[in-house]
Amino acid sequence: MPRPAKAELELRADVSQFKTLFARSSQVAPQLRTNLRRDIRNAAKLIANEIKAAVLEEPRRPSSHSTKHTGLRQNIAAGIGVSILTGNTKIGVSIISSGKNLPESARTLVRAYDRAGGWRHPVFLTGKWVTQYGRPYFASVIAKSSTRVTAVVEKAMAEAAQSLERTE
Repeated sequence: MPRPAKAELELRADVSQFKTLFARSSQVAPQLRTNLRRDIRNAAKLIANEIKAAVLEEPRRPSSHSTKHTGLRQNIAAGIGVSILTGNTKIGVSIISSGKNLPESARTLVRAYDRAGGWRHPVFLTGKWVTQYGRPYFASVIAKSSTRVTAVVEKAMAEAAQSLERTE
């Protein structure tokens, strides 16, 4: 799995059969290819929605300063997305947490919020440093859901493969 840029988290599922199936799916009705992509995208969206829900939960430990909310969790959740990659070099399913709704200076918080230990930062105009705690939301949610989603993806791929065999 290639390392994503520092400001984002990413998971890719690459499978050789996935590539072969997508290459062969162009030999059949366009509806089959559309259905295959839809089924796989829906399976990946299940994980993405669980990740969003985990981000939106309150941190396990409160911050050591004010209870004012800045929208960090909502903006991280809004930046979680799914894509199906069917190009020549990149084939697979990608779930990414980009922080696209965060200001450029805050995008590294996408990774920081994923660490239970949190991060330290200065409090505006006081010079004091505080610890702010996050909540692991990315890999832990994916690990819990991966077998269920893998089964859905494999089922969609098997149905598409059977359709291809019937047309040969």
